[in-house]
Amino acid sequence: MIDGAFRRRLTLVAMVCLSILCQYGELHAETGWVDVRDHKGDLTAAVTAARGRKILISIPTNTINGSLNLPADVQIEVVQGGVIVLAPSATITISGPFSAGLHQVFRGGGRTLFGAGSLKEVYPEWWGVAGKNDENAINAAIDAVSAGDVVLTRTYYIESAPVKMKSGITLKGAGRAISSAGIGAILYNRRASGAALFIGEYVKHITIENIGFCAATTKAGQYGIEMAGDAPRYSKDMLIKANDFYRLDKGIYAHELTYANGWECDHVEVSQNVFNECNIDIHLVSQNTDFWRIANNSFNYLDTGVYLERSGTVSLDTNAGGGVSGKPDNTFVKIHIFGPLTMINNQAEQTDWFLRNTADTGNPYPINMLGNSANAPCKIIGGGLIINSMGNFFSEDVIIDSGNTNITSTQDSFVKGKKFVLKNYSQIASLTSGATIKNRVNAADDQTANSVREMPIATTRDTQVAYLKPWNVRGEHLILYKVHYYYRVVKAATDVRLHLEYNDGTGHQDIDLVPSGMKGVGSYAGNDVTIGATSGTGTGGGIALKVKAGSPNQVYISATIEPITY
Repeated sequence: MIDGAFRRRLTLVAMVCLSILCQYGELHAETGWVDVRDHKGDLTAAVTAARGRKILISIPTNTINGSLNLPADVQIEVVQGGVIVLAPSATITISGPFSAGLHQVFRGGGRTLFGAGSLKEVYPEWWGVAGKNDENAINAAIDAVSAGDVVLTRTYYIESAPVKMKSGITLKGAGRAISSAGIGAILYNRRASGAALFIGEYVKHITIENIGFCAATTKAGQYGIEMAGDAPRYSKDMLIKANDFYRLDKGIYAHELTYANGWECDHVEVSQNVFNECNIDIHLVSQNTDFWRIANNSFNYLDTGVYLERSGTVSLDTNAGGGVSGKPDNTFVKIHIFGPLTMINNQAEQTDWFLRNTADTGNPYPINMLGNSANAPCKIIGGGLIINSMGNFFSEDVIIDSGNTNITSTQDSFVKGKKFVLKNYSQIASLTSGATIKNRVNAADDQTANSVREMPIATTRDTQVAYLKPWNVRGEHLILYKVHYYYRVVKAATDVRLHLEYNDGTGHQDIDLVPSGMKGVGSYAGNDVTIGATSGTGTGGGIALKVKAGSPNQVYISATIEPITY
């Protein structure tokens, strides 16, 4: 017969034994997890014992050599103090659920791979972040996943090599970064030269967002994001969004490595980023950088905002920026060799130039400008350009210093006294009320256009006032042109003659519109003239409307040259 006191003592002993057994894992089958301590740090043995249950790693494991595959039905949790130790040649593949805090989880230099669906996010801290050469931990995190999010939470110091992106990866900060204030996830470039982050060939479907890219000072050769490759390779489908670029030589730099115009870097959106105190914020040097959309960015304290040194199709939409004193020739958008360029709703102030190029490149592609506010002059150089301008506000002159540049202007507005300035036989193909043009010969006789497709130009000497080269003509294909003209003689002390020069495919031809000997002061409407012209091989190569006059004559010409049939 067992009395009550003995029964109570027996129950207490049983409870103590049960507690001890639970602590050391003998009842893990009932509790649903296995502690690697029970197997003296042998992770392989723990996986064998788990049989589909959860493994808790709370101490450093024995060094893993070779390959270790953790099946999808095994869940891994690593707590503070737990570390998976891998030999440099080892690889561990984790196919099941995985969780860990922001502390080091992997050590020893071996490779870690996560299977699809094993986790949503991976953190560089799992590979150890020490404030020096942190690119190693970030690259290990990127390498560990085939696709998914790599999350940055602090400042990482990039020293020996860049962070390298691969396809399918989203590299993002935990919140919006402000590099100048040291807030958020920051890639701090300490490299002597080169980028904090590099995107190479055959990289696609990536996102970079909420990250700060910065350096100690604005030093030549230090970049935020660099993209580079060679023909016939490509990279495409990228989103660079809501990042901060601070004190860099170039914020984003996309260029070829060796072969000019070969590498394709297409379908890139750069949006909602802030650029501060960079020499060049965005720099493209490949004519196959096609379908770039640069939108809703802020370019602050700029030297050059966007430099299209060589580019394909690019759109700039709703960007804003400003310069700073002490930086000469700061330019919102600088162009050299470029494809179709569209600029919509952009605004720049305190810059020396809103849009300019510095060399005659002879580009055949259009510049389309819509709804921009340019508080700085524009200067366009280069033969054969097409400029479509609509609803823009210009506070300074738009200088067109080009041979055979064709401008269509619709409802543009200027600060009083500012206007289109035409040089080297540029022409206005279409001009509506509200815009003015200024001829290079006689600045004192600026006129305001009063109807569509007019070019009021004053001259006091022999000059070519309109030129149209039929660039879309091929071979001997004939185009008929109708010339409408109107002229007003202000002064006629000597003979004045207005004539048309053109190439009809056989050679240079002249038609006198106003015969020699006209001296009367007044306004005159000329009869329409229809001519045929081809690109031909004779001199002229197109159609030129010229005034023959001797000083001090002054004649205003309004004319339209338009094709009427093919």
